[in-house]
Amino acid sequence: MASQAYGRLPLAKLAAPAIALAEKGFAITAHEADGLNRLREAFIRLNTRPVAFVKDTPWKEGDTLVQKDLANTLRRIAKKGMKGFYAGETARLVAEEMQRGGGVITAADMAAYKAVTRKPVEFMFRGIPSSACPSPAAAASGCNRCSAWWMSYSWRNILSTPRSGATHDRSGAQGICGPGGVPG
Repeated sequence: MASQAYGRLPLAKLAAPAIALAEKGFAITAHEADGLNRLREAFIRLNTRPVAFVKDTPWKEGDTLVQKDLANTLRRIAKKGMKGFYAGETARLVAEEMQRGGGVITAADMAAYKAVTRKPVEFMFRGIPSSACPSPAAAASGCNRCSAWWMSYSWRNILSTPRSGATHDRSGAQGICGPGGVPG
């Protein structure tokens, strides 16, 4: 949608570098290796089939992360645009994963989805004009609240304070919910 409205290059050309990175992989940093290793059990527990982020031996700096499924999804999107995600094979794969994992999204839900352009929420962060997605994406109210918090407290304070308040802002207090009453 954004590439059609504001872009000058075809979607296939825009997606090509991401497809190449996903298909051929890239060398991960020590920090990324540490994160993948720490989250290994969660990746196994939360996915119904093997994922690219789990391997038999621990990840280390310089290992190559290859994401073939992502490359295939990006190819479908590059070729068919929004229909490459919300219809056809990708929608079927999402619906099947949801079914296996006890989720509620169906292929019909994917096909019925309509993207909407909304005016971004604007706020100041450390004197810099900033913007974020408005609800129901709802990150905007959290960014705004977190930026205000950062301005009024030292860096040593606990991060959970602004995040917990931001979560309250976006879901409970504002009554912002996505499909099925799930906070957006």
